[in-house]
Amino acid sequence: MIDDSTASRRPSAKKRGSRVDFVVDPFRQREFVFESGLEEQWRNVLIADPRVVELQEQLPPVRFLDNENIDRTHWFDTRHVGIDGRGHE
Repeated sequence: MIDDSTASRRPSAKKRGSRVDFVVDPFRQREFVFESGLEEQWRNVLIADPRVVELQEQLPPVRFLDNENIDRTHWFDTRHVGIDGRGHE
């Protein structure tokens, strides 16, 4: 059985030509959502890399103040943890 994505948000097609879909990781038996062709390709590389032990997509939003003190929000597309235990966004 394939587990659902653990993404904090489900991307939606914003414009004509958007590439919003999911790929199934055959090793983790879980779906991973993406919202662009580049994200899909990067996700496939991470899934195939035996040094990646944990993979998360569409993480919860991060709030920050920009250089002009304006409150902003950013969503990281991917976070992966390697066999060394270090996380990478």
